[in-house]
Amino acid sequence: MCAAEGVDIVYAPDAVDVYGTDDISALPASEILDAGPIGLILEGAARPGHFGGMLTVVSKLQELTGARFATFGEKDYQQLVLVTRMFADREVPVEVVPVPTVRETDGLALSSRNRYLSEKERACAALIPQAVEAAVAAAQDGPGAAIAAGLEVLSKESAIKVDYFVVAAPDLGPAPTHGPARVVVAVRIGATRLLDNAPCDLGAPA
Repeated sequence: MCAAEGVDIVYAPDAVDVYGTDDISALPASEILDAGPIGLILEGAARPGHFGGMLTVVSKLQELTGARFATFGEKDYQQLVLVTRMFADREVPVEVVPVPTVRETDGLALSSRNRYLSEKERACAALIPQAVEAAVAAAQDGPGAAIAAGLEVLSKESAIKVDYFVVAAPDLGPAPTHGPARVVVAVRIGATRLLDNAPCDLGAPA
């Protein structure tokens, strides 16, 4: 498969190669990177400790390979932001290349989690990209209007439980009063948790 895509070399280390042990849980806390305040919000609040572990893995792989480019999907936007910031803060010369979200024909972001949706749940999930689009369109009236527009779309289906629907700065800090921003959403449909996001341009609220 990799050869068909023009890949020359695949680096596939085992846990001992990366961590020096096959028991990753035994790593001392001092070896786990701190994801900082951004790592504690949104997905970080839902999955405590996840981003510290993720950054540790990415950092160790970069050290082992000497990679100068790294591609990360925009669908997991918080991960993309944290990895980009980590390399910048550590002054590691790695160019992080964002990869646009790939979507199904109805706009739902591709995810391995989609296969867990029942037929009815899958139909409900089509409202997620519609809500994001509505928020982006309303962003010219400010972050409050964007959030309200998105939530209105999601409220059409009671099976959708919103974990968060926010407008933030591109670096996931507080939303600016105007200019570039990001719509970020997480919902649950049944037992499945789905994410989406998109850039938007905020106008000053009326």
